Amino acid sequence: MAQKTLPEALALSARNRELAKRNMHHHHLGPGGYYRKEAEFRKIEEEAAESGVYNLKGVSKRAKHWILGRNLEASNALKFDNPQTEQAKYGEEKL
Repeated sequence: MAQKTLPEALALSARNRELAKRNMHHHHLGPGGYYRKEAEFRKIEEEAAESGVYNLKGVSKRAKHWILGRNLEASNALKFDNPQTEQAKYGEEKL
């Protein structure tokens, strides 16, 4: 516990808090991160493609994970908490 109250640790914590405030596109992954959500992402993507809601075919794996990691609902509809995330999912061509 004493390590966390050292001046270096407090400075690092303050720096990381400021960096976190600048993050506009928050994810909803939990402690497991992208790795633990891969199977769920695959299932959601397949269901969405079958129902015709959206299709991420041709999108890189990294981009798919980024989009699905910020999705608020565990259904095949994409819903985000930030309107800028909605724009970012389409990339440069839609902005």
